[in-house]
Amino acid sequence: MVSARRLLATFTLVVVAVVAYAQVQLDQSNPRALLKTFPEVMRSGSLSDALPALDIDRKPEDNEGSPTPELERTLTHLAEVLDALGVDPSQVPENPGADRLTVQPVRNEFDSLVGNVSLVRNGSRWQFSRETLADLDAIHTAVFRARSGEGTSGEVAKDVVAPDGLKSPRDTMRTFLTAMNEDRPGEAAAALDLRQINSVIRDEEGPRLAALLLAILNRTEYIDLSRIPDDPAEEPFLYRSYTQRATGQAVGSIVLARQEDGGWRFTPTTVKELDAIWQTVKDQPLVSGTKDIDPAALDPSAYLKSQFPPQFHGKTLWLENWQWLSLLGLLLGAGAIGHGVRLVVRMVLRRTLNPDQFAANRSKLRTFGRSLSLVIACSVLHAGLASLGLPEWWRATLLVVAKLGWALGGAMALSAAWDLALAWWSRRDEAQSGRREKLVVPVLSRLARAFLLVLALFVFLAAIGVNVTGIVAGLGIGGLVVALAAKDSVENLFGSVTVLVESPFQLGDWIRIGDVDGVVEEINLRSTRVRTFQDSLITLPNSRLITAHVENFGRRRRRQVKTKLGLSYSTTVEQMTEFTARVRHLLASHDSVYEGESYAYFADFGESTLDVRLQFFLLAETLGEELRLREEIMTEIIQIAQDMGVTFAFPTRTLVHEPTTPPVVPNSPQYPK
Repeated sequence: MVSARRLLATFTLVVVAVVAYAQVQLDQSNPRALLKTFPEVMRSGSLSDALPALDIDRKPEDNEGSPTPELERTLTHLAEVLDALGVDPSQVPENPGADRLTVQPVRNEFDSLVGNVSLVRNGSRWQFSRETLADLDAIHTAVFRARSGEGTSGEVAKDVVAPDGLKSPRDTMRTFLTAMNEDRPGEAAAALDLRQINSVIRDEEGPRLAALLLAILNRTEYIDLSRIPDDPAEEPFLYRSYTQRATGQAVGSIVLARQEDGGWRFTPTTVKELDAIWQTVKDQPLVSGTKDIDPAALDPSAYLKSQFPPQFHGKTLWLENWQWLSLLGLLLGAGAIGHGVRLVVRMVLRRTLNPDQFAANRSKLRTFGRSLSLVIACSVLHAGLASLGLPEWWRATLLVVAKLGWALGGAMALSAAWDLALAWWSRRDEAQSGRREKLVVPVLSRLARAFLLVLALFVFLAAIGVNVTGIVAGLGIGGLVVALAAKDSVENLFGSVTVLVESPFQLGDWIRIGDVDGVVEEINLRSTRVRTFQDSLITLPNSRLITAHVENFGRRRRRQVKTKLGLSYSTTVEQMTEFTARVRHLLASHDSVYEGESYAYFADFGESTLDVRLQFFLLAETLGEELRLREEIMTEIIQIAQDMGVTFAFPTRTLVHEPTTPPVVPNSPQYPK
């Protein structure tokens, strides 16, 4: 046991020694070694080991523990700058002849020198110079602005026509100031490049950022438009840079640059830095003659936050406590308001409609109320989110949910309202009520529902920032491919429209389409179902209805009955004459037999029957009624025959045997001699 413990302790010491030996150490013996080991120490996460690389005045207590947050930020920015510049230590002299070495100068997008990344020797150690550290924020901003492609986003084609109001830096500034001074922040937001703002919150965030930019400008100086370039071909225009007064560190800049569409806008970096710039200038006095901005437009959550005691300003997980409470209240309030609207709508409809109408459309009214409730709840949620000051991803997620619910709820509410209108229309004409309710109403309802769902999809995509116009244009280009791929579906849709408009048949009709013979049972957008007389169910694609010959027995004005009555050959002439006369009288006196085209005459001699040709037309609308009338008339004909003693023949064959003299055989006793 003791040996095992010793072995374990020895192994632990060896591992610790190996790790300690392998740990990257900061080498400050020469510039090349410093530039090589400093990024490696930073990547290892040991910021305290990287701190000696800075030429700063350190207090005795700074030698222990982690560096301050400010120094951590300096170390991180310095490492990011070296990585972005791609400094190669092998190209730096190992033993320079001077105590100061400039590694690389850094210029901004206007080719102005921002600062130098330089090293200085202090005794036996090389460090990053104080001048580099003083200019580090400006260097970091310039490096990453160039790296992210600030300025013109790609080359602008020569034939591109810039949007009106954005044709030059001066034109953009004039457009922005005019729109803001006339209280049109939505139009002013068009002068800002908002591409780096989440597309879901872009429409709501744009006016706030425009108000923030105006508040900054109105605390900077009175803008003289004549000092702003009016040449569309100019390089990006730097209007003003802002620094912290206490530290001199760069905070951000207001820059206008030309974009791919030829329009000049405030750059994405400027938009991103507006909040930080505002914190620098918000205490400055308003420039005389300029317009102040309502604080609620700059920070909609400030008022709500001020209503909570300070103890609710602490943070739990991702949000502050007052935000959690406000979000819960908003969700509950939105649900309550939506439910209240539903109850009010239900009460109004109950008082407007009579009990029979309300009961007949109960399901449609329930769907309409729930959908309208969803629309109201999502609208309340959408309106209240701006006042909570939520983080971007929280706000974007909840806005997506609210906009999706709003679009779907609106589509469902419109669909339910359309179904209610169809139900009212189908009952206006009692003569057409059955046909409309069974055929026209279902087809129109399905078509409207499909259209509204597609419309809701496009509305939702537009609400979350998707370029719907581009999608529609793309549909025009790819329409041929889609049409070919969905050829059968499109033909079926046109077939259903043909059934709806031309109405070649309706539910319950007996039809014949090609070799399909049966009764129409169901009509859908894609197909029609026919129940055959063998009780099988055949599904016909509606595309066949465009070109097929449809024979509708259900649309006959009168239904022909044509048959033969076979009487036996024992029937006398008097019986035949009286029988046919009584049958003709029966047909003429029957209310359901069409007058003028009824025949019952002795027509032919059959092999075993005397054939009476019977033909008449029934006034029947359905197959069932036709069969019932046929049975009624045929049974009366049988009764006439029975009363007269006339019998109906059936195929018979009579064999007649006639006796003959047997043949005489010669030389027999019967043979005469």
